[in-house]
Amino acid sequence: MKLNKSQHILQQKVLSQTSLWEWQKAYFEQQGINAWVQQVPFYITSNPYIANVYANTIIRFMQDIVKQPSYKPLEPFYILELGAGSGRFSYYTVKRLLELREALDMTSVTFIYVMTDFNESIIHYWQHNPVLQDYVKQGVLDFAQYDLESKQSIQLIHSRRVLQKTDTANNPWIVIANYVFDSISQDVFQLADGGLQEGLVTLSTAENGDNPPQLDTIKTTFNYRFAKRSYYKDKRMAAILSYYQQAGLNGYLLFPIGSLRCIQHLQQLSNGQLLLLTTDKGYSTYMQDYMRVPPTLVFHGSFSMMVNFDAIGRYIKSCGGDVYYQSSQQDIVSCAFLLGQHFRQLPETRQALSVYLNDYSPGNLFNVYNNIQHNKARCSLNTYLAHFALTHWDPQLLNQCIDHILQSLSESDVATTRSLLTGLRHLAANFYPIPQADDTLLNIAMILQNVKQYVEALSYYEKALKHSTKKELIYYNMGVCSYLIQQYAQAAELFSQVLHYNPTSIRARGWLVKIRKLLVNKT
Repeated sequence: MKLNKSQHILQQKVLSQTSLWEWQKAYFEQQGINAWVQQVPFYITSNPYIANVYANTIIRFMQDIVKQPSYKPLEPFYILELGAGSGRFSYYTVKRLLELREALDMTSVTFIYVMTDFNESIIHYWQHNPVLQDYVKQGVLDFAQYDLESKQSIQLIHSRRVLQKTDTANNPWIVIANYVFDSISQDVFQLADGGLQEGLVTLSTAENGDNPPQLDTIKTTFNYRFAKRSYYKDKRMAAILSYYQQAGLNGYLLFPIGSLRCIQHLQQLSNGQLLLLTTDKGYSTYMQDYMRVPPTLVFHGSFSMMVNFDAIGRYIKSCGGDVYYQSSQQDIVSCAFLLGQHFRQLPETRQALSVYLNDYSPGNLFNVYNNIQHNKARCSLNTYLAHFALTHWDPQLLNQCIDHILQSLSESDVATTRSLLTGLRHLAANFYPIPQADDTLLNIAMILQNVKQYVEALSYYEKALKHSTKKELIYYNMGVCSYLIQQYAQAAELFSQVLHYNPTSIRARGWLVKIRKLLVNKT
């Protein structure tokens, strides 16, 4: 194997044994919440639509369990989100779960949603995020520091309760794993005519002395050697690998060793009673098609790989559990894995999976979302309104299409405009702040200003000042709104603020001259 002279070898190992996974953790520890600011992709698993999908599935699962003799009414359902990241998905899901619990008259059924991450700084961010605080006070939200590839117990930060294996069975856990299994350790194999070769990866980078190295500077090269007959000590994992050898499959096989160990540990902690919901890039069907493609690591601040959900399903079934895969293969796939019983025993859950993880899957939304983005210049305001409603008022759509929405307002009829104005409060309620947050509140204010709702626009501009980096634009628009409602002294102060951010603003100076003349004439 030849390397460019400017590259030097960092490691040559089996993929799961390299330092890549520790370097991945170091990246998130270094970046903290900023990892989700235009670096790590997370939109498709952090929007109101997928939160509604999961919340409906979870609430139906609860309905099934409360009918069973084993239900513990004095114990809450624990909903454990692995690698909750920015926390946006958590916020939407808890919000929707509370709405559904009220609508279905299930207020006597309690749950605690537990956001987890290995990174202490991320947990600190959640604890101080104002939109999450009310849920903490209600007792429906808690946090825990947890590493997916460890074998630690899970201690809740606020209640201080420890989630660990007990002698008595509690209510089944609900575990959520979105865009996390693609980022923890995997092995790679090559199959040919029943022969098994293990994948060795060579990691190389430009000689820059960084320790750990910058992930996006790392080059990965795979080569293969014959593997020993009994590769894994764990009997179930060894049996799954043996199945692939004997099934006559040829090509490259991804083996999600980190994900399987994580599930195995959670299985122990939950006394073998859990529902796992996951959406990620990966495959659950058409194995042979995906095995034709050599393994790759995709770098995007961090890095990720495809997930072999077929292997996870085989592990779950080997433990006596059950599996639900969406019927179509898409860019991202959603799956449900059940331990402790079978989906045939859970009619409400089965129906929810059929509707929400299959017919209305997050992957289907992603395809529609991409189509809207590619054709937004041709969309009418009615099209945007329909998409807002279908996505449960997703602020991201507003932020991506604000220029076209503002242009469409001049051509829309009164009824359509009023419908949009009614929907703005739903968009505002779904705003979740992260550093350099999307300008949802600013965009709502601009729509209100555009339709001459100046007083309400001012209130949203005021809120936007706390989150947006576009201070000059906000103060300028606030100045215009204040002038148009004849608050001239306030307008003058706001235009002066514009000059604080941009002393050369000709527009702001022009407004100040106009206002001062007006005030002089009035006196």
